[in-house]
Parts: sequence; structure tokens; C-alpha cells
Amino acid sequence: MPGIGESTAGAIMSIAYQKSYPILDANVKRVLSRYSSINEQSTSKRDKQLWEISREVTPMTGIFEYTQGIMDLGSMVCKPKDPSCNFCPLNQICSSAFKTKEPLKAAKVLKIKPVKDINFTLAYTKNDFLLFKRNEKTFWDHRVVTF
Repeated sequence: MPGIGESTAGAIMSIAYQKSYPILDANVKRVLSRYSSINEQSTSKRDKQLWEISREVTPMTGIFEYTQGIMDLGSMVCKPKDPSCNFCPLNQICSSAFKTKEPLKAAKVLKIKPVKDINFTLAYTKNDFLLFKRNEKTFWDHRVVTF
């Protein structure tokens, strides 16, 4: 269906129909990445690895509980910042337990805005302003602003 991705479809199938389908929302990605020590920088390669892991760990029974549980684990315990490894039921077998650092963020590319000098001449009287601007097309361009 348009607008329904693989993860949403998996969540619908597992929660609504209790069928064994893997999911991979942001919280589940974080849990599985930390659990399996996935540090791939390429998003497509990382997602491919995570889908494989998600398929492997998704149980055939108890799918509703698993799906809801792994999403809740990612949102409440295995948080993006300051994960609560002490309270995590996976902390004994998790590759990243008690070692998690904040992920490095890609540096933002700053766009340099061009700077152009413009010369104006302002002539004014008590009631009117006349602003002259020199540009490439005409030698003088004027605008009258009345207040």
C-alpha cells in the first residue's frame, strides 16, 4: 500500500494480526544496533544489517508482546541519550551495555551566502524620500518612498 513501509506493515501484522513479522522503527533500530554493535556509517548498509538481525530475533510466537516490548524498550530504556542499561533486561547479553556513547553527528555543511555591495544615494525632503540604486542594467534606478 502507498505510504506503508516495511516496518509499519510488520507492526500492523504483528500487533493487529499476531503474525510473526519483523519491524524496524527508530527505537528498534537503536536497540538492535546497540545489542549487536552495529556501527556502519552507511544508512543503507546499516539498515540492511538491521533488517537481517530483526528477522533473526523476531519470534514465531508471542509476537504481540515482542513487538510492543522491543518498541517500548527502545523508547523508555535504550534511549538515544543516557540509556538505562541497569534496568535493561538485555544488559547481560548486549554488546553495548554500559559502554554506549552518544553517536557522532555529521557536521552541518554551511552554505556561504554571496555578499554583494550595493551603493545607494538617498535624497530627501520633509515629506519624501528618493532612493537611488546603481546596478548592472542601468546606471541609475530610482524608487520614491512617500511617508
